[in-house]
Amino acid sequence: MTFAAAGLALAAFVGGAEVERSGEDDIAERARDLARRLLIVDTHIDAPYRLHRSPFDLGGSSPDREFDHPRAEQGGLDVAFMSIYTPAAAGAEARPLADALIDYVEALARRHPGKFALATCTEDVEALASRGLVALALGMENGSPLAQWRAPQKPSLEHFVARGIRYV
Repeated sequence: MTFAAAGLALAAFVGGAEVERSGEDDIAERARDLARRLLIVDTHIDAPYRLHRSPFDLGGSSPDREFDHPRAEQGGLDVAFMSIYTPAAAGAEARPLADALIDYVEALARRHPGKFALATCTEDVEALASRGLVALALGMENGSPLAQWRAPQKPSLEHFVARGIRYV
């Protein structure tokens, strides 16, 4: 049994669904059925910062990475919260780095419009899931980019909300 099938089978059991012990194929099929019926969200994908350090394409298979489209599709992932991570020591570079990481995610969605799309609200997520696209939502890890703004820039919180950040 794959790890994903085991996890979904466990989720079905914990959620009150009766899981028969009639073999791995039955459990795997039940897991796939749950994945089709339920919204699956990963709230922390580190790919943007890793793209910054070592560019690669998440639209194809990248087995040495934590995330790629083929595995997201295979696992039934509907929403991937892309972590916009800036190291605490980034100082004045935190805001431009955060903007660059958001640019990477936006570019990914543009390069693969049949696989990914940006999502900023639940309505986006529902629409994208119904079209079979992986929704890319944005969350910020480490709030230091919020402190790095100077006039005439927009205040940082407003700036990053406009860029799609939905949690810090």
